[in-house]
Amino acid sequence: MALQAEATDRQPAARRRVRRVWLAVAVAGVLLVAVVVVSWVANRDRWAGKGQPVVAPTLAGTPAPTWKPPDDPLGRIRYELESRVLNSARVARPTSSGCDRSELAGDQPATFSCTVSYDKLKVVYTVSARPNGKLFQYTATAPKTIVTRQGLLALVWQHYGLPSKLRMAELRCDGFPETALVAVHRTLDQLCYGRLPGERLTSKITIAPSDTAEPYLEVVKQK
Repeated sequence: MALQAEATDRQPAARRRVRRVWLAVAVAGVLLVAVVVVSWVANRDRWAGKGQPVVAPTLAGTPAPTWKPPDDPLGRIRYELESRVLNSARVARPTSSGCDRSELAGDQPATFSCTVSYDKLKVVYTVSARPNGKLFQYTATAPKTIVTRQGLLALVWQHYGLPSKLRMAELRCDGFPETALVAVHRTLDQLCYGRLPGERLTSKITIAPSDTAEPYLEVVKQK
């Protein structure tokens, strides 16, 4: 009877050891799946395939005003402001300008407004001019400026396409409006994407229009 009792006691112990083994295997399996999922989430390219491919543009350079810069201070300011708008839009369209004063001697401080008309859109600048010896200085700011789809794609291609040392693979962009009046120094909702040389993950390119120069581009890498 004693031997029979000892054998009976050994069977539950063996079953407990089997259950512990299966439990350890199950825990290891769950941990392995968790590691695989975390690795996949950490390494997947979230921006790959976004937007449409960017191809070589047909635009040749940046357009300039169709009239020669004059000698008078007000005329030179108007020419410069038209140049700024064309530099932002990068597409030649009917462009004109005018200010809320007819002349400016340049020997006295003055603040006034000038409006640049590009096609059917208008950019309003606030100009502050002051004398500087025999010359004069001025600053001009505008809350909005003009961008175009063709101009933005050409700019992105120039900086990150084939002509650039930072040539990106899979260069793509969201859909831009044909022509738009947009806030300056504020990133557009639309983005561009591409892979920098030596990078595995896609980066995005943000675009912030400016009232003084071409839009500012910045590359943001995935984390």
